[in-house]
Amino acid sequence: MPTKHYNRRELLRRGGALAAAASLPAASVASAAPAATPASAGKAAEVYTSIGVKPVINARGTFTISTGSQTLPEVKEAMDEASRGYVQMDELMAGVSQKLAELTEAPWGIVTAGCCAALTHFTSACIAGANPERMQRVPDLTGLKNEVIIPEYSRNVYDHAIRMLGVTIVEVNNPDELEKAFNERTALIYILAGPGDEGPLGTKVVSEAAKRHNVPVIVDAAAEILTIPNVHLQRGATAVAYSGGKCIRGPQAAGLLLGDRNLLEAAWANSAPHHAFGRSLKVGKEEIMGMLAAVEMWKKRDHDAEWKKWQGWLDEIASGVKRVNGVTTTVHNPEGLSNRTPQLRI
Repeated sequence: MPTKHYNRRELLRRGGALAAAASLPAASVASAAPAATPASAGKAAEVYTSIGVKPVINARGTFTISTGSQTLPEVKEAMDEASRGYVQMDELMAGVSQKLAELTEAPWGIVTAGCCAALTHFTSACIAGANPERMQRVPDLTGLKNEVIIPEYSRNVYDHAIRMLGVTIVEVNNPDELEKAFNERTALIYILAGPGDEGPLGTKVVSEAAKRHNVPVIVDAAAEILTIPNVHLQRGATAVAYSGGKCIRGPQAAGLLLGDRNLLEAAWANSAPHHAFGRSLKVGKEEIMGMLAAVEMWKKRDHDAEWKKWQGWLDEIASGVKRVNGVTTTVHNPEGLSNRTPQLRI
């Protein structure tokens, strides 16, 4: 039986996911969210349409602007249960930190209000430690360490999470410039995970130099998969920060900071509920327990089966859009650890 061909307008009139995919001008990315049932999808749509907001089909990936990923059922359950009781927040984080260390094989871990909050709290810790007087002074950095070294390839819009404390950024382009950049005002070094973090100024090289000068190194691995044992800590980084609401599929408003216990405990002291620079970057008991559940599930999830499911979704979309004359598709499997989902290019 001959295959029926549709033009773009006819396909758009038919509605649904295939029509939306056909209208995309560039690559679309498989979301790491589970397939919603018709009932749950309809209920979710009603939540938004009731206030005049139009739900969208996420074919791009776990970007914050399109509300990240979808939390796992186990995460939702943990958040709901956590919301029904009261705890002392320092005791809660101490217990969760110990559990995160066991799960991730990192020295310590804390939950933050997103990856950017993790960067801010770590920077505060490197500047003020857990010294109450210094913590109250930030962002007045007079007499405190106030410089952050960043390799040129790592400059990005998210380093504002570090700059907001009032530090001076010192860009370096090679190992010689790095060595000359160290001084008594150097608070830390920031590296963005991805292309470049294995190069001449990669995490291993930078961390070795930083260790000689007793300067901490933090890696921003927001969109990466969670490696256990952690690849960045193994390369010598002091700490690594992740987004909770991307591939880990924890709460969208949560992040994960793993690394040196002393600095992470200071990072927690510089965050809410304590009265320091990070007081406004509050993470609640619900997000804390939801993030812990997400990390626990990360070790239990069948990642190979998830990948096959995503491939199946892309195959289904591809078979539909190719019914439009002249439309071709290819599947691209991204390299590296970041944004690890297969991409359908239409």
